[in-house]
Amino acid sequence: MQVESSATLLLTVDEIEKIQRQKFAGVVAHVLQLTYAAMLDRLIQEEKLNRFHGCVIQHPSQREHSCLMMDSEEAWLFYHDEARENIDVNDVLKMANHVCSLINWLQVE
Repeated sequence: MQVESSATLLLTVDEIEKIQRQKFAGVVAHVLQLTYAAMLDRLIQEEKLNRFHGCVIQHPSQREHSCLMMDSEEAWLFYHDEARENIDVNDVLKMANHVCSLINWLQVE
């Protein structure tokens, strides 16, 4: 036997605003994580290029660029610590703020 219910779920304005704030916070956190990862990756790649002789002197031969033999995972393994020490959190926050301002979520100051 099935019983049909005519009850509807009603949310208050406060509950809806709470849900919206939670979703907003999740998106902003995701933007911060992606921004941090992108900037960290850029610093790791820079650190990798600064460590290899062929890259430092901009040698024209690929044989002198042993960096070509190192993939991204190896670079993250070897140069992650140095890159983390050099990352500027203020730059990460500025970039994340800029991204959020592009989608009209935060005011750029």
